[in-house]
Amino acid sequence: METFLLNALERAYDEAMDIVYPNDRDTHRARSVAWINAIGASFSQKYGEDQSVRVFWKQNDQNKKDFGLNELLHDLLVAKCAECASPKRGISMSYIERALWQVESELKADGKAAIADFSKLVLGSAENKLFIGPLTHDQEAFRNSLLPVAAACKGNVFAAFIPEPKHWYNQKPQIAAWQYKNSRWEPIDDTLL
Repeated sequence: METFLLNALERAYDEAMDIVYPNDRDTHRARSVAWINAIGASFSQKYGEDQSVRVFWKQNDQNKKDFGLNELLHDLLVAKCAECASPKRGISMSYIERALWQVESELKADGKAAIADFSKLVLGSAENKLFIGPLTHDQEAFRNSLLPVAAACKGNVFAAFIPEPKHWYNQKPQIAAWQYKNSRWEPIDDTLL
């Protein structure tokens, strides 16, 4: 699990780093979109052989035919789906059977925004939850401010921190990844990067 997460985050960072526009604002916006797209692609690849698993995110239109939308409740949702018959004509319809992953990403160094987005993970029933936030000047205080929210979540809770897109430069990504265990954040082995 941890190896997959770290590899997915590193891949997303690398892909987003390749995007450069004439102005910083467009570059940062495009990098944020590319970031989620790459993470979504990693989850799609991980579950690719299981046709019942769907990955939802804003730029992914593969679920639009069956569900009428791209994004479902979270920045990224991985769900096991099933089929049922419609009430009148018996037409096959897709539904969410079980949530596997909920992912929320807030890359601005804003504690209030981070708490709000992380809180969305409390609302779901996914077995695994991932919050992606910014690396800040006082990372320990920022991370610890999220502890009450992590404690309110059910399932496996992960948090990863990367620099804000405006601080991305051509260098190996800085990724700090943690799992909530025993009422605290425990680092995921950084040798896996």
